[in-house]
Amino acid sequence: MSEPLRVLFVDDSEEDVFFLLRELKKGGFEPHHKRVDDAASLRTLLQSEEWQIVISDFHMPDFDGLMALQIFKETGRDIPFILVSAIVGEETAVLAMKQGAHDYIMKRNLARLVPVVQRELREAEMRGQQRRAQLALQQREEQLRQSQKMEAIGRLAAGTAHDFKNVLAVILGHSELLMREKDFNAAQRAKIEKIQHAADQARTLLVQLLAFSRKQELNPQPLNLSTTVSAMKPMLEPMLGSSIQFVVLPEPDVGLCEVDANSIEQVIINLVINARDAMPNGGTVTVGTANLAITPENATHHDGLPHGDYILLTVTDSGTGMTEETRQHLFEPFFTTKEPGKGTGLGLSTCYGTIHQSGGHIVVHSELGKGSSFRIYLPRLPGRELQRETSEAARHINDLELVT
Repeated sequence: MSEPLRVLFVDDSEEDVFFLLRELKKGGFEPHHKRVDDAASLRTLLQSEEWQIVISDFHMPDFDGLMALQIFKETGRDIPFILVSAIVGEETAVLAMKQGAHDYIMKRNLARLVPVVQRELREAEMRGQQRRAQLALQQREEQLRQSQKMEAIGRLAAGTAHDFKNVLAVILGHSELLMREKDFNAAQRAKIEKIQHAADQARTLLVQLLAFSRKQELNPQPLNLSTTVSAMKPMLEPMLGSSIQFVVLPEPDVGLCEVDANSIEQVIINLVINARDAMPNGGTVTVGTANLAITPENATHHDGLPHGDYILLTVTDSGTGMTEETRQHLFEPFFTTKEPGKGTGLGLSTCYGTIHQSGGHIVVHSELGKGSSFRIYLPRLPGRELQRETSEAARHINDLELVT
């Protein structure tokens, strides 16, 4: 069976390309090719299409192989670049190799073409595997650093919340006792009510801090997130306003995950409200669910997360996006980019704590001016066998991603 090969020829001679194609077909390849013979066309095709290999003639009118090689290097493509010539000398060939060509072939010895192509394709695949492994390692190291940082902040938040909880208990207890006294007039009682109200607000903040530090009380139960998201749509849609389109993409055959229903609903509400606030001029918010299997082959596309079966919940917006610096601090308690008085900075930290306490992961991708996408991975409960590939809904959700 022939092996498909996407090859870009840089050659001014259709006849020469014919002979090269014949050799490739004889060697077991099924070439899908295009031919260019000038710099502008070469740049365009290198940037607009995917290729497995570039084969360039050395001598062409007003254009040569070394010029083609320079343009190729500028694109940053890590695929084989092979020069073919009838008259190239040894010094020129060595120069081409030093400048980045992977090999050169004499036209009088085209029998070398197939073995060279096979070797270079193998080496290119090995380089690709090494890059993917290195990327996965970097992602895991970054996850570890982030996890350690958030763990330290969580311990501080938990200790702080515990201490303040005791102080608030005294304030609330004594204010309740004061309200039972009969000697206070209406104005004095109003002041005591304000004390109680402020203390209640502080208690709410403490609950959010405990959620971040994973100390909240949860009641996890098997849950179908597609059903949850669909049921929440009538409530969420009015919160977004007429200038924002709300799209729900629930996977119809999604598996179950074990989470606290009230907490995951609060996570969805927080993320949708954040998406709304990131789109002052309107846009689209998309909430989707999908089955997802993370394998060694696709782990790098999912931030190097542990392999396994997940339910993927995504909230994507077309808003203002954020800088990398903002993204790094996004889940920290009290961090906010909103104006004073517009937010406590605890919404996303609460989401983070809830998801991690449920055994899941939350990852955000964002780009300034192009929006943000929050991806929540929750372990899928064992049940019917899940195909070891991303479902159709997950692929559709991936198409919404802004950064990969």
